[in-house]
Amino acid sequence: MTKKILLALAVLIVLIIAYGAIQSGKLGQSVGMLQKITVEVKKSFDSTGFGAVQLVDNNGKEYYCNLIDAEKCDYGYQSEVAMKMVALPADDSIFEGWLNGCDSIETTNLDNDTCGVNVYKSKRVAEVRFSSFNR
Repeated sequence: MTKKILLALAVLIVLIIAYGAIQSGKLGQSVGMLQKITVEVKKSFDSTGFGAVQLVDNNGKEYYCNLIDAEKCDYGYQSEVAMKMVALPADDSIFEGWLNGCDSIETTNLDNDTCGVNVYKSKRVAEVRFSSFNR
């Protein structure tokens, strides 16, 4: 009988602690921190050229995704992020366009190689196409 009472008390204490954490918002905050937003940049399957993409987040932090040596790059964030992406073709390639991921495009130059996006969901994929001069 004593073991049952101790077990019931332990369960009650855990429930009280969990209830207090939920009411104070701490449990919700820690659960929210576990959700990570990923920005993935990749070269389109039909690209014949190469290049890189410069990403600048809303805090001014810069990343470079080298699509010469890699097919894609992933960057993780703890919350929603505003992102500017600039396509940088290699010397023997030209930028052909954004195929995916720049649906809220903000072009800032004549080449249309820069776009701005807001990432709200768990994953955002931006796909870019480069063509080689030597087709």
